[in-house]
Amino acid sequence: MFLHNTANPTRGLASMRLLVSVFFPRSIHMEGIHTLVDSLATSFVHQGVATTLLAPLGNAKTGNVTPAYELIDYMPSRKVPIPTMLLRYTQAMNELIHQFQVVQLVDVAPSYLMLSERWARRTSPVYSLIEGPGLSWADMRGQRLSAQHLVHWVLKNQMWARLVRHRCEAYVVSSNYQREQLLALNIPPERVRVIPFGIHPERIKPFNRREARQAFGLTGCQVVGYLGHYSPMKGVPVLLAAFERVASQNPAATLMLAWSGKGAESRKVRNMLEHAPYRDRVKLVGEVS
Repeated sequence: MFLHNTANPTRGLASMRLLVSVFFPRSIHMEGIHTLVDSLATSFVHQGVATTLLAPLGNAKTGNVTPAYELIDYMPSRKVPIPTMLLRYTQAMNELIHQFQVVQLVDVAPSYLMLSERWARRTSPVYSLIEGPGLSWADMRGQRLSAQHLVHWVLKNQMWARLVRHRCEAYVVSSNYQREQLLALNIPPERVRVIPFGIHPERIKPFNRREARQAFGLTGCQVVGYLGHYSPMKGVPVLLAAFERVASQNPAATLMLAWSGKGAESRKVRNMLEHAPYRDRVKLVGEVS
């Protein structure tokens, strides 16, 4: 939506070189953000824009399909210390920043603006797409703390976003909740855009609900479904504990768990399932794409 405002009026989008850039503290190969940046870069290519993606993949294979965009992987192997990752990312950005007419930054949370805002005004224009919301101390209350919770709380803490000048041309978020977080940082409302995450209509085909229920053995059931990572941050253990209470009161309740294929299947989730009193009413779909 912003590209048309910056393209050469005589040649349009075909005259533009665009850099999609993401910093992440580890390889994104098995992370949801990989799907996001891959789809984003591919969509720009389909609009006729020469697109380069700068991302940490740790030399992992990207599948059988060769990306339509140029890929620059700044992570030389799967195990790299975070300071080294940050240094390599900074070096790559310094080398690339002036080679592109437009830079699209992808930030995990508003706190990552502390890093990405440094590139704003060094080239014009720079946009930021912010994947998720920031965290505050209130988000930690009532949580069963794990190392993963603590790492996320530190890296995504909203206080970091308050320490920088917000100079990007525009900020794109997927919800009004995230928009309100950015407005609380005194970012002008006209520079914040809400674009909900989309779907691939080619992949989501119409289906018969009754036949689908029969295929999964769910006729007459009241279904609670989950699709995502099996990790502490996603709250699957909390969901299992909550379902135990629901199942004790509702004999028709059934829980279906579908793994996104990202990350590793949690041993904690497996152990909880093995000892769950309502295990026969929990269905594991397995990995889905």
